[in-house]
Amino acid sequence: MSVIKSRIPGFRIDWNEKDIASVSEVIRRGFYWAEGPEIAQFEEALGSMYGGSRVLAVNSGTSAQHLAMMAAIPEGSSVIVPSFTFISTANTVVHAGLKPLFADIESETFGLDADDVNERIDRDTRAIVVMHYAGQVARDTRALGEIADDRGLLLIEDCAESMGAIRDGTMAGNFGDIAFLSFCQNKIITTGEGGAVLTRDEEIYNKVRVLRSHGRSDPEGRYFMGGGIYTYTEAGYNMRMPSMLAALGISQLSRMHELIESRRDAASRYLERFRGVEGMTVPEVRDDPYHVFQMYSVLFEDAAARTKVKEHLDSLNIPSNVNFLPVHMEKYYVDSLGEDLPHLEVTEDVSGRILSLPFYPGITDGEIDLVAEGVREVL
Repeated sequence: MSVIKSRIPGFRIDWNEKDIASVSEVIRRGFYWAEGPEIAQFEEALGSMYGGSRVLAVNSGTSAQHLAMMAAIPEGSSVIVPSFTFISTANTVVHAGLKPLFADIESETFGLDADDVNERIDRDTRAIVVMHYAGQVARDTRALGEIADDRGLLLIEDCAESMGAIRDGTMAGNFGDIAFLSFCQNKIITTGEGGAVLTRDEEIYNKVRVLRSHGRSDPEGRYFMGGGIYTYTEAGYNMRMPSMLAALGISQLSRMHELIESRRDAASRYLERFRGVEGMTVPEVRDDPYHVFQMYSVLFEDAAARTKVKEHLDSLNIPSNVNFLPVHMEKYYVDSLGEDLPHLEVTEDVSGRILSLPFYPGITDGEIDLVAEGVREVL
């Protein structure tokens, strides 16, 4: 099968020789490729970064979401989720035997709108999932926390896109009761695939730890070395992170701030190219809120302009993505919700006008110029 190469990539992974050496060391020792010491080391490093949260590394961000839902929320409950998100935010609710209640977003940071959330909570609701979009902490996160506290709900943070983002002195992942991270290949740090659950709740932590490895009571992770007899207390899953990926995560984490600053520098250079261009809104680069720019998403004046720009970039062989289409309008949810399908005015409007441009640490001025020229030629 032939592969058509773009003039520039949509994203590029930033790696170095330390990343390679960290993985090679695990491979060469010839044992503990699963449940090796790197798992705990990676979890401890993340826990320190997040102010003492208990952390469990898993094989994907989706697994992290799924396990958090399974561990914290009784089956049959409903959960408030955004529709402006990657579909796994809603799918994991369904996989955990829960009902997603889609709520609308605000138009500043594209996070859940607290007023709309307050109207959609029902008697079965047990949690609110706030997604921090594209590298920024959602504007209404504190207000959502207050709603959760007032109504006896959990606040769960989807930090897949916003590791290291800060608002009002607090890092994404430190506002709520539970948070989850993604280390997929286009994220702030990457292990190719991978994720983590963060919580200060000991009961939730212990249940996730058991669920991620077949429901086995093996707190020391010694199953593969033999010598123990273990009981299975839950119908668990195999969602462990391999030792090689944890080693890579440790290496990537050691230069996370360098990677973020490279992203912020790239965002500043895009901003310079687009300043004064009418018909589009571009993200600012500020110290507070501190945006980490996992993606570089711009908002056009209307859907027609977005379509014209995307088609023109396609013709130049420059990739761009719509992040995101409304989840509640996907066929599965249209069919399953039926008459309960909500109308989410802001979500549907923003989804029709937003576009993510090529973006990654180390993107060159020449590459940014190519993209910016393509956009400006239309506008």
